[in-house]
This record gives sequence, C-alpha cells and structure tokens, in this order.
Amino acid sequence: EQYCVNYPELAVSEWKFDYQSQGTRVLVPKGEDELLEAINEIIAEVNESGIYQQWVDEGIELATSLGLETN
Repeated sequence: EQYCVNYPELAVSEWKFDYQSQGTRVLVPKGEDELLEAINEIIAEVNESGIYQQWVDEGIELATSLGLETN
C-alpha cells in the first residue's frame, strides 16, 4: 500500500490463501482492467487446480531441507 502512495498510477489487488500468510499482492497500473482480469483468472485457475498448494508444499519442503524455519 505504501508503494502505491509513491506510485499513484498503481492499484493493489490482494488474495488470501489457505495457509498462514498476510496474502499475496499484485500491482498493476490503474485502468489496466484487461490485465487485472487476466491475472485474476490465472490466480483462480492455479488455486482451483491445486497447483498453488503444491508450490507452497514444495517451498516448505525445500526450506525445511535447508534448515530454515517455516510457519
């Protein structure tokens, strides 16, 4: 949000996922409705297909194998 204060031509869009997070944000230029719609469609597809959760699980597994703490 602070980034948008400095760059008023941007808008924030936010999605919440089913794991501990503060959400994911995507910044797109204001007025780029077609781009935002395409991004929303891709995010919905990735979530519905389970690919996003697979990425989360793989990231946690990798972090754990490197001795990093995960939430």
